[in-house]
Amino acid sequence: MKQVLTPSFWKQRLMGVPNEDHLHFSVLTCPKEDWHTLHRMHLTIIHKHINVTADKVLDLGCGYGRIAKYINNYTGADLSPDLLNIAKKQNPDKTFVECDGRSLPFENNEFNWTVIISLKTMIIENCGEELWNQIKQEIKRVSSKCLMLEYGDLFPETSGRVRNSKFVPSYEIMDQNNTTKYGIQFK
Repeated sequence: MKQVLTPSFWKQRLMGVPNEDHLHFSVLTCPKEDWHTLHRMHLTIIHKHINVTADKVLDLGCGYGRIAKYINNYTGADLSPDLLNIAKKQNPDKTFVECDGRSLPFENNEFNWTVIISLKTMIIENCGEELWNQIKQEIKRVSSKCLMLEYGDLFPETSGRVRNSKFVPSYEIMDQNNTTKYGIQFK
């Protein structure tokens, strides 16, 4: 089991990044063109559901803050001080908070949305369903809805899976009562 909930794990991941142009290696090792495709997919989905000029958004597990510049009322949260230092340097006008998803330092219903990218799968696979349920309860406490994006659900090649003819990229939205999976067609 990887120690994904420790700052030292992410410090080591950052040490494997060849240069600032490849910061995505800290979260997903894939060719740059695949990363750009994933990034465009994520932004398309974010803009479809979130009013990026008005909604108050928490980016939980924000890493180096790659979506910060696209959301006006943005707060990034991560447990890695090293990743947060990069995020703050690249987005000096945004708010970043060092914290653990099991105990978020925010008020009840403080955010319209929480965005998580690859957090759910990483937590379940490395720490178990029980820990994910703790984080999920905290997300529900601090925000009305949660947009859950997973790398492999949108672009399976990045997760070492083979894309078959029936594959439909997907993502999930969780509100206070339900989690709904959506398929999406990209042109």
